[in-house]
Amino acid sequence: MKKKLLLNVPFVICLAAIIYACAASKSHIAYHPASVQTAQERPQFIEQQPIKLVGIGDSLTEGVGDVTGKGYLGIIKEKLEAKYHVPVHLQNDAKKGLRSEQLLKRVKKKSMRQSIMDGDFIFISIGANDVMKIFREHFLELHLEQFEKPRVLFGKHLEEILKVIREANPQSPIFMIGLFNPYRTYFSEIVEINEIVQMWNNESKRVIRQFNDIYFIDTSPIFSNEPDKLLHRDHFHPNRKGYEKIAETVLNAFDGDLLLFQALH
Repeated sequence: MKKKLLLNVPFVICLAAIIYACAASKSHIAYHPASVQTAQERPQFIEQQPIKLVGIGDSLTEGVGDVTGKGYLGIIKEKLEAKYHVPVHLQNDAKKGLRSEQLLKRVKKKSMRQSIMDGDFIFISIGANDVMKIFREHFLELHLEQFEKPRVLFGKHLEEILKVIREANPQSPIFMIGLFNPYRTYFSEIVEINEIVQMWNNESKRVIRQFNDIYFIDTSPIFSNEPDKLLHRDHFHPNRKGYEKIAETVLNAFDGDLLLFQALH
């Protein structure tokens, strides 16, 4: 028997903006520790090297919902500049509404490949709009089984995206921002939403295990408590405070100075 989602009309309407990504926790994948110098022992030339951040994907990385327009990447840029006293360049190529197959086409473009090639740190958020497409197509009668094939297809797209990135840039750390459920407050009884989010996050984790130096950022813990205080008035994207939480989580995943030190060599 198919497991049917119990959806009422208001929920379906609200769902037309669903499930967005982001992360919290040091869920590092395929990380290989190395011996490094402390900040005090670093050669002076490191302090003079500019850092380039590259963002690709959907509206979460674009920063939609932040009244300042900076999003988590802009916040990370400011904090790195303040901590390391080096110029930080940000190239944000993320675009609202992108699905995984659309991002795959974009990363193959010469201009974006060049941007990826030059990046010291690469940030990706993708998958939420893949989920939204399924909701739009089947919103009158949804079953968990309807998400299974699209999940597998999403995984194939993500794998191809990461292959293209690694061909252009074999070494720079990549941070994959996971999905979260923004509707815990208003639809906490609809447990299937959490299941769908977990399905997509697990697929992302499965794929990135095939690559080195890719870090999954699990955002669900950030928005598990009082998510309404961290969301924009659209109840979908993070607000400024929500993006600050995401940026804090990503910065924690840098393992202090270790990844920065490796990226600048």
